[in-house]
Amino acid sequence: MGGLTDGPAGALRSAEDAVVLARAMARRAALAYRRCAEATRRRGRADVAGILDELAEAESARDDALAAGAPRESGAASRSLATPETPAPFSPDDAEAFERSGLLTPYKVRAAAVRAAERAFAFWSYQAAQARGEAARAAAEEMARRALHEAAARRRSRRAAFHAQRGSLARLPAQALERLLAQRLRAASGLLRPDAAEALARLSDELAGFLGATKVGLDAPAGASPPSLAEALLDGYLAAAAATRDEAAQTLLQEAARRAVDRLAALREELASDPAAFERWT
Repeated sequence: MGGLTDGPAGALRSAEDAVVLARAMARRAALAYRRCAEATRRRGRADVAGILDELAEAESARDDALAAGAPRESGAASRSLATPETPAPFSPDDAEAFERSGLLTPYKVRAAAVRAAERAFAFWSYQAAQARGEAARAAAEEMARRALHEAAARRRSRRAAFHAQRGSLARLPAQALERLLAQRLRAASGLLRPDAAEALARLSDELAGFLGATKVGLDAPAGASPPSLAEALLDGYLAAAAATRDEAAQTLLQEAARRAVDRLAALREELASDPAAFERWT
């Protein structure tokens, strides 16, 4: 349920329909944020979990406010939305990042929250266009306006998180980061099988050699775990390949990204057999 047109079967027919749907969306978003906060807290990221808790509380407060101001209408139209289907609060990419990424930062969470508000705005704009009746259309348009204001507020929080994050990243040559990852993989006794750790470390050694003297500076979070560092390298190669205008460098970086994808997949597969170890490590 992640598309723009996801939601209740049929068009909205009343203002109460819009409120019932908006409340269901707020409850689903609050639950999603709380689950993400719990998973993130288990990884030792209290800073990120706190932001997710804050977002969950905001969604719960939205539900309460909608309930307090809900119109009182009757009829089959409103009863038909007693338990409406709702669109997913996050895009598939953001949902996967919340569930599996060891690279979640306050900035990334704030950015995902902005995208969630923008998705809500697009959803309500669509519902307004499809609504049956002036009251339903006006209610959907009001929900769209609220989502737009929420997106603006979340952008301000995102900007603040971005400026705060700039001081917590180290920019290092990709080759140095690959060697650091190899070192940490080989030291991962108890979390990876020795042969798997060595195979993954060799992939990093080979990538460092493949890059040769190519000058590629990548941002890496301080003290990153191997899964987080592997993700940072992949993100860095993709961003650098997209930014360069040098065709040869772009080809090299794209190949580095391909290898980094394979390495990250292998690392996650190795850790999948022990979810508790994955949680501790990330």
